[in-house]
Amino acid sequence: MDSPPPPDPVARQPEQYWAIGPLVQVNVKTCLLDDDLTAWVTLDLEPFEPHEITVAMEEEEEESPGYILMDGRLHAATAPPWKALSGPRITTPSQPEPQFCEASTEAWKRRVSFDYLSCGCHPEYDKDYWYHDIPLVCITRQLGQAIAERIWNNLPIAGMRFSARI
Repeated sequence: MDSPPPPDPVARQPEQYWAIGPLVQVNVKTCLLDDDLTAWVTLDLEPFEPHEITVAMEEEEEESPGYILMDGRLHAATAPPWKALSGPRITTPSQPEPQFCEASTEAWKRRVSFDYLSCGCHPEYDKDYWYHDIPLVCITRQLGQAIAERIWNNLPIAGMRFSARI
């Protein structure tokens, strides 16, 4: 009986999108304006390295590449989508102000959970002290959690679809 041939050393290995596995912190900032949701996502690939705490979110947005969520898809970008909105705006009483929210998901803190959250948040990333009664906060967390799951499964996030229930 013949033995199977040895594996081909040049055989194509699955592409490794995330070299450090789930040791990623996903930072999400969302903007809701007239039921239109956009988001700015940055990945901290060195979450345990010392960072300058005094760096403002605005400065960080200018320096770091990230992803924007527009029309339900993530796209690689170099600036948040609302950078164009900065500066003086003429508003009227009938025109709503944009709502912003920020949340971070630490991919390595995923845990087994048998809970069910009616808001749609991923129970494996839930913390005991989180409230789930503000929809924009939950949507922001859900986006970070969906990205963390893709990182766990070694899938790319560029082009990823995300639909939120607003």
